[in-house]
Amino acid sequence: MSKKRSHTQLLSILAVAVVLSLVLYMTINTRGNWAFAFMLRRKRLIPFILTGVTTTVATIVFQTMTQNTILTPSIIGLDSLLLGESISSLF
Repeated sequence: MSKKRSHTQLLSILAVAVVLSLVLYMTINTRGNWAFAFMLRRKRLIPFILTGVTTTVATIVFQTMTQNTILTPSIIGLDSLLLGESISSLF
């Protein structure tokens, strides 16, 4: 099996897992009130997706800049800068 084909299969599996996770999030514990649950949960999907994508991109950029694949922003505490308490205590 070629490397390109294995990457394509892996990405396909991950895409299916993401879609399945989104469907489960939208449907679990709705208790029959589908419209209300979808209205509330739909608003949270975009922030979930944006948070995941931006965290991934930030980690890849950080690892590229430091040339260290083990080092992540959370290991050295950069994620604490995103908390409101940490920022307000600096000023």
